[in-house]
Amino acid sequence: MTSVGSSLHFGAIADLGDGALPATLTTLATVRTGASVFVEAITLTNTGEGNRTCNIYLNRSGTRRRISPKDLIVRSGCMVTLNDGYSLLSGDTIDGQADLASSIDYSIHGVERKLV
Repeated sequence: MTSVGSSLHFGAIADLGDGALPATLTTLATVRTGASVFVEAITLTNTGEGNRTCNIYLNRSGTRRRISPKDLIVRSGCMVTLNDGYSLLSGDTIDGQADLASSIDYSIHGVERKLV
């Protein structure tokens, strides 16, 4: 899990989180108090042998909403990019899980800025 936020007023391109999706629903990135984030892309790469499924969520104020297709299939050796763009405020999280732990790598990129 990565916490994001910066001292920049106008925003900076940032790596908001990366790693391997777990098999249980887990927070992948959290926006720190006093910051906002615009998530530009979430990249999902299947590093395993077989096709895998995953689910990615935006959790705002304790309400989790799916931002990926339900049980998104990522074929073996392939990559999927979610690039709809999402605005997050302090305390919001991106959560996710895969059907098999460590089979799908994720990377979350966007712009972060300090709220003034």
